[in-house]
Amino acid sequence: MIRTISAILLFLLACNHIISSNAFSADTDVFTVCSSTYESFLGNLEDSKKNVMQKLSRECFEKFLRKVSVLSDFDTTKLLEDFDYKTMVSSFNITSQRETSTSYGASVCFTFNKKNVKPFLLNHGFIYFDKNYDSLLIISVLDEETPSYIWSGNSVENFGLIKPAFLKPDLEDLIKLRGINFLNAKYEDFLPILKKYGFEDLAITIVKKTDSLISIKVRLIGNNHNEMHNLDCRDKILKDSGVDDEYITFAILNFLDSWWKKDLSTFKKCALDIGVKHKGE
Repeated sequence: MIRTISAILLFLLACNHIISSNAFSADTDVFTVCSSTYESFLGNLEDSKKNVMQKLSRECFEKFLRKVSVLSDFDTTKLLEDFDYKTMVSSFNITSQRETSTSYGASVCFTFNKKNVKPFLLNHGFIYFDKNYDSLLIISVLDEETPSYIWSGNSVENFGLIKPAFLKPDLEDLIKLRGINFLNAKYEDFLPILKKYGFEDLAITIVKKTDSLISIKVRLIGNNHNEMHNLDCRDKILKDSGVDDEYITFAILNFLDSWWKKDLSTFKKCALDIGVKHKGE
C-alpha cells in the first residue's frame, strides 16, 4: 500500500497534476477526454504506472486533437513527438484501475490545460476551436422527391465539437415535413419542429446515390443564416466497400464539424473518402 501511494505521489510531483474524483468544471466538456483501458507489465508497479499514464495521456490528446481541430492531411508526427503531458494536462481522474506488484492497468479521464494547448496547436499549424455546437437539429433525407430518412446518426453522441441530434422517426413529425420543400422552405416553416425539440438551427442533408456517385446537398439554416453546400463523391471503391448510411452520416458530421470550426479546407477532397478511410481504421 505504501509503495502504491508513493508511486502516485511521485507521478503527481513530477507532472504537477491534481487527481480529481469530483465533477469537472464547466468548460471541461471540451477539454476532458477519457481513455480506453491499458495495462503495462514492466516488472514493477511504479514503472508500469508511469508507462500507463504516459500512454493514455497521449491517446487522449489524439482524441482531443480530433475534437478541437479538423480531420485533414496534417501530419501529427511532429506534434505528438513534442507533446509533453507535464504541461499539456492540468488534471486527471482515474476511473478504474488494476494493479499488482509487477503491473498496472487503468482507464483515465484527462483534462487538458486550456492555456497551453491552444498555442501548442497553433504553433504546429493546426486549426484550433473550442466552442461546442449543441443547438443543431439534423434532418437527413434520401431522395428528395420520395424522401426516406437516415436514422443511423441517432446513435452518435458527439463528433468533434458537434453534438448531433438527428430527427427521430416520429410519425407526427414526418407528416409535418411531408409537404415541405427542403431546399426552398423558409426558416419559419421549420420552427414547429425546432421548438418541439428545443433547437435553434437546422441542417438539412439531401443524399442521392448512384453506382458511381454519392451527392450530398447540405443546407444550413437558422435565424440569421441560410447556406447551401454540395459534397460530391466519385469513389472507385464504393462498389467494393458498400458505402452505407454509417459512411454518409460520418461524412455529414465531418463536414458540419469543419463548417462550425470555420475551416472547410478538408473538403477540397471528397468527404466520403475520409469516411471510408475512417471506418477502415
